[in-house]
Amino acid sequence: MPYEVLEKQIKSLPKEYYEQVEHFVQFLLHEAKAKSRKSEDISEKLAAIYSKIPENEQTAYCGATLDSWRELTKNDSW
Repeated sequence: MPYEVLEKQIKSLPKEYYEQVEHFVQFLLHEAKAKSRKSEDISEKLAAIYSKIPENEQTAYCGATLDSWRELTKNDSW
């Protein structure tokens, strides 16, 4: 449904329902912002951790992980 149509439908609701929808949307925005901040915090922490590991070692760890997965899944039939 296009945004404009949805907006018209919401604005045509009786006032008490419109206010309920408005509170619900505000709640969803609040939750989305909180999750976004948490994601940013996690990204910053991971960046801080990886910045302490020399790049050549990061690549070595990556390869070891990939090789481990290949070994673990070599007999899978998917």
